[in-house]
Amino acid sequence: MSIKSDFPIFTTHPDLVYLDSASTTHKPDFVMQQTDKYICSSYANIGRGSYPLAMYSEDIYDESKAAAAKLTNTTADQIIYTHSSTYAYNMLAYSLVESGILTHASSIILSISEHHANLVIWQKLSQTYGFIIKMLGLTEDGGLDYFQLESLLDEGVRVVSLTGASNVTGIVTDIARVRHMIGSDIFLAIDGSQLVPNRRVDVQAL
Repeated sequence: MSIKSDFPIFTTHPDLVYLDSASTTHKPDFVMQQTDKYICSSYANIGRGSYPLAMYSEDIYDESKAAAAKLTNTTADQIIYTHSSTYAYNMLAYSLVESGILTHASSIILSISEHHANLVIWQKLSQTYGFIIKMLGLTEDGGLDYFQLESLLDEGVRVVSLTGASNVTGIVTDIARVRHMIGSDIFLAIDGSQLVPNRRVDVQAL
């Protein structure tokens, strides 16, 4: 049986070839069924109520975080849900400047293959807070230029923020190599939007 049979979108668009899952992913039928079941029979706010529906909702919310943690080898309290990767990066970027990690005397390294989620917010904040953005180039095959990365590292670098896998070329970043190169004092952020859905990621090992 084709995997397409799990996705109702192909009922109305049988010839569809959908390549925009990096932005919005179509849902399989069993996901929509469970979502509808929850909304119709158990829906309630979490983190504030002691009545049965609220407690049940919080239980399955916690279970979902445990499942996400198991998938990435983290712990449930290390999982934070956001609306999107762009929203998550906005939260991260603002926290790094508000905490003083990124200042006018520091710099961040990005690559030219970054998605806008991991690019625009840094550009915006650099204009306000004065930190420098250093752009890392690519090799001929579209991968990160690790030799250039080494040359960009200096005492002013406080953050390195890179894609885990490019949504354009499909090239996968050697995260362990980057972590080893930059050391433990530099904050490393990885945009895993394309990486986690396509391969097993062990956050603790990285």
